[in-house]
Amino acid sequence: MFTPKRLDRALSQRCDTSRYASFLERANAGGSGDEARRRAALGAYLVARLIDRRMSDDGMPEAADGLRWQRESTLHYLRDLPADDGETPFLMRVAAAVDAESPAALPRVRFALSEYATYLEFEGRLDEALDALRLSATTWGEEVPPGEFSTAALFAGRLNRQLGRWESAGDSYRAAEDAAVTAGDRAAELRARLGRAGVLRAMGQVAAARPLIEGVIADAGDPGYLAPVLGLAYADLGALLAQSGRPIEAIHATYEAYRHTPDRSQRIRILGELGAGLAELGAYAPARAAFEIVVSSSTGQLVRAWAWMGLMEIASAEGDRVGFERSRAAATALAASLPPGVAADLGFRTAAGLARFGQFSRARAMWRDTLALANESGLDDWSRTIGRVLDHLDDCRARGGWVPDSPRPTPEVDALTADLHQLASLAGA
Repeated sequence: MFTPKRLDRALSQRCDTSRYASFLERANAGGSGDEARRRAALGAYLVARLIDRRMSDDGMPEAADGLRWQRESTLHYLRDLPADDGETPFLMRVAAAVDAESPAALPRVRFALSEYATYLEFEGRLDEALDALRLSATTWGEEVPPGEFSTAALFAGRLNRQLGRWESAGDSYRAAEDAAVTAGDRAAELRARLGRAGVLRAMGQVAAARPLIEGVIADAGDPGYLAPVLGLAYADLGALLAQSGRPIEAIHATYEAYRHTPDRSQRIRILGELGAGLAELGAYAPARAAFEIVVSSSTGQLVRAWAWMGLMEIASAEGDRVGFERSRAAATALAASLPPGVAADLGFRTAAGLARFGQFSRARAMWRDTLALANESGLDDWSRTIGRVLDHLDDCRARGGWVPDSPRPTPEVDALTADLHQLASLAGA
């Protein structure tokens, strides 16, 4: 019932003739300063081919000899990679685990590939993380234990959501929920339900998403071991309320997410979401404190990129040109590894900031570049939004500049921010 093939669509980005193209694209990209990145990408491609050969081994002596030769040549290539490169140890562990004769080899390969996929997600290289996860799934052969299947499907759903592949993400979460029920894993079952709600919310189906989220909050509110799931559910509820135009309720829900989340890295991510909500309400001081903690943390590149973009918007809203340029440079430095949707958001915010500072020619060029990215990546919402802005940019310029909304904190928001400012300080301690 739970087979690698069931996840095939969620884990496959291209036709089989272009498998591992994500690694080859990185190997062929970048300037002269990216030589180390390109060499590591080629190493990842060689490791992927090695796993393929191991899984097609027919048990014949000549096949085993060929696999040993390929393994040694792959390890030889990897040993020549820079010793201080963060990716190299993950690739070495995968290649070293490949063994045609040891029955324990495949579990070691699978574990090493899972670690590598997690590293790639942390780095924001989501296409490559999907490729690594797909390789890991193939090591199970014909059938995957339900608990392991659920874990892989949840991972696949998360990656596909970040890439905006909503149908594939929904497939992943439904499969994860089925497997979790079979395995009796209540936490995984509730996470999968939250994943499905997240897909519905991203597709604008807020009314369908909310009952799923509130159901998870009700189901996870009693057993202590479900506290991490409860934190995730409150975070999703906060995002849904913000999307529904209820920002103060969203802040309250996100604050509950922070309180119920034991993992520090997740708390840092939630702190970034609190910062975004506060900034939208005009509470710039606590929002800035939250964002600055996030960008100075060791959390993933994607989370830090969002925080830098938040700092960009605060700086442009306050007329701080130096702060805007500093935050823009930091966010742009992460842009090469960002998913297209995040890169489009960065481009839009950069152009908006430039327009606020009266640099309309640069803003127009940035919006046009971002529109081309959105069109190329199939980001229809961004294409429409940027198209409308460009249609009215001359009118805006004639009026003397881009005049953004300047929200002023209400007394209720002022009361919230006193506690949240202290919360941000404690999080950075």
